[in-house]
Amino acid sequence: FAKVAGAKEGYPWWPAQVLPQELMSKDMSTARKRGHTLVSYFGDGTWDWVASNQLCPFPSSGKQPGRSKLDKRTARDLSRAVKQAQLLLEYRADRGG
Repeated sequence: FAKVAGAKEGYPWWPAQVLPQELMSKDMSTARKRGHTLVSYFGDGTWDWVASNQLCPFPSSGKQPGRSKLDKRTARDLSRAVKQAQLLLEYRADRGG
């Protein structure tokens, strides 16, 4: 489960995790896009097939590429999603994985 930030149309770069093929649902498999990576976004659990040029390593600093001024709700949701991703990374680091 690699941690990445993914670009989704209409949203800032958002923390996500790459989903392995064995966790793919039928809907996910049907929507598969050649040359894209399946990710699940933190915060709301939505998923998408994302082109490799729309992914980057999850920034440990919380800073994200191309981040611009956000409305309050999006900023709050993004902050929560970043915290979820960071907590998962810390948990995995503590467990040695």
